Amino acid sequence: MDKTLLWLILFTLGWALTGGSETEQDAMWHLGKVPRVVRERTFQLTSPKFEAEAQMVLRNVCGIECQEELPAPSLWDLEEALSYETVFENGTRTLTRVRVQGLAPEPPGPAHNTTARRRRRRRQVYGTDSRFSISDKRFLTSFPFSTAVKLSTGCSGVLVSPRHVLTAAHCVHDGRDYVKGSRKLRVGLLKMRKKRGGRRLRGSRRSRREAEGDAQRGGGSSREDPKEGAKAGGRRRKSSAGGQRGAVGQGRGAGGQGGPGGQGGPGSQGGPGGQGGPGDQKDSGDQRGPGGRRGPGGQGRGAEGRPSFQWTRVKNTHIPKGWASGGKGAALDYDYALLELKRAHKQKFMELGVSPAPRGLPGGRIHFSGFDRDRADQLVYRFCSVSDASRDLLYQHCDAAPGSAGSGVYLRLREPGRRWARRVIAVHAGHQWVHVGGQQQDYNVAVRITPLKFAQICLWMHGQDADCTAG
Repeated sequence: MDKTLLWLILFTLGWALTGGSETEQDAMWHLGKVPRVVRERTFQLTSPKFEAEAQMVLRNVCGIECQEELPAPSLWDLEEALSYETVFENGTRTLTRVRVQGLAPEPPGPAHNTTARRRRRRRQVYGTDSRFSISDKRFLTSFPFSTAVKLSTGCSGVLVSPRHVLTAAHCVHDGRDYVKGSRKLRVGLLKMRKKRGGRRLRGSRRSRREAEGDAQRGGGSSREDPKEGAKAGGRRRKSSAGGQRGAVGQGRGAGGQGGPGGQGGPGSQGGPGGQGGPGDQKDSGDQRGPGGRRGPGGQGRGAEGRPSFQWTRVKNTHIPKGWASGGKGAALDYDYALLELKRAHKQKFMELGVSPAPRGLPGGRIHFSGFDRDRADQLVYRFCSVSDASRDLLYQHCDAAPGSAGSGVYLRLREPGRRWARRVIAVHAGHQWVHVGGQQQDYNVAVRITPLKFAQICLWMHGQDADCTAG
């Protein structure tokens, strides 16, 4: 039933986008020229403390109505906000000043979309929960769902290149300091566990690796006396196999709760439900829950054919100064960050695109997938309409829960070559408290990728000499 319903939804969306001449015109990517953001100078900053608490719900931020009272930003203001911090894997931090070239003046008009404004609703889930948990492996491992990733700080993100993940800035930085755990930030890609050989074969391979490592540490004595080396290797294989059987027995008998390492020894057995921490990239699982049963597709390694996270370290993180300057004024406009992975992945990623005007959204709908906390590591997909928009923000009615922040909001439109393409046009900032009518009200907000933000992210991804003139 769930599979049939999901197929019906995807088919209906595709049919709606191709029906009628007016819809056909709206369902086109209109590529336009974007300004250029170039690096001017880089300064070394003091290392951050990494003591901030991760905030899944932000308060006292300036929303659409609040921003209407702010003066229009000057070129200096834009360059100041688009300058960015970079924090590296070793904890060092830099500030890079940028210049904006080729910025076209904005046409006069209201800063927000008055025609799309509707009666707003409150809370993160509106009425009936319309989210869909993606559990079928045919969908989990297929585009576009395979582009969604999970951060070790509890947020979501989207793959935008073989080495880069786009997410929300507040997932790693609270506006004043970097959050706890972001110094050793990891990104989890959802994978299906492949069939392997028997446990004895895996154990023997591990034993051989241990034997080779011992030989290297001991100065290569196995080369001097092959017979003695073979005898020692046999003893090590036996002891290693016995150790594995003992470890498995402990996991079955006592629930096997270990630390977040995800490797052998302490932490090799997962906690309740089989959920290990984001410790190792490949061996981040094989954990067992109480009674030795596998967890429900948790963060650790699942049973054959079940999803599990493959964790990868983050090499560096880029955050615009508009967010890192203290979270005041229009800081919500810059609630996005780019993570560079330490190693490239092999999954298909989703390209970036400049967010079209609200009237250019086909059916006024947006889509995104993320890892909501109330769905226990399940990938959750949703689509909804946009209720209001400004130059930098989208207010939308998508049902969401903490953990979905940082998801890539995307559209499915035709390119000039008549090929359907999905592109990320915003970052889901999550459940935010914004100023409305002089009061604090809560809404789900997304940060639009404007031409300037597109140029900045392109600079982060491809460097100074990249061609980022069309989005």
